[in-house]
Amino acid sequence: MTEQRHLLIMGLLYQSDMHGYMLNAHLGMTMPISLKKPTAYNILESLEREGLVTGSQEATGDRKRRVFTLSELGRERYVEMLQKQLAEFIPGEYPGMVSMSFLDDLPPEEANRALAKRLEKIKSFTDELATHSQDRAAEHQGGGALALAFMKDVVELELKYVQELLKHLEEHP
Repeated sequence: MTEQRHLLIMGLLYQSDMHGYMLNAHLGMTMPISLKKPTAYNILESLEREGLVTGSQEATGDRKRRVFTLSELGRERYVEMLQKQLAEFIPGEYPGMVSMSFLDDLPPEEANRALAKRLEKIKSFTDELATHSQDRAAEHQGGGALALAFMKDVVELELKYVQELLKHLEEHP
């Protein structure tokens, strides 16, 4: 996962120089992987030590911001990492499915209640993804839109799965 996180940061910087606040705003959007602020800053520091990213102070109004730029070496390494990772298959991990492994340990009515709550959360997240997908599509039709479309498909698959599971549990208590 570390390589993917590095690629995410480098990919954002490949598209545009960014200060920390802007970078975190992009990371706060629905991304294929989660990345917390402290982890993002640790990665930036690591990339800077390796000479892949440079940070410079820029004055904006009354404050100074640190703006991060992908160095020439960083741009080359980014393209290499991108090519390598695009060619790889990394089976997805679905931590949310762990609980499904133990579904039979609950009485049916408790399992149904929990799954119904999960279903509502999935629907809410699907709506959020749809909003981000529309925003992204308005910006451009690029790889970010492809990643969001993939995530949307995976979430919709889980939505369908949970709906069918609830139906099955109701018909076969």
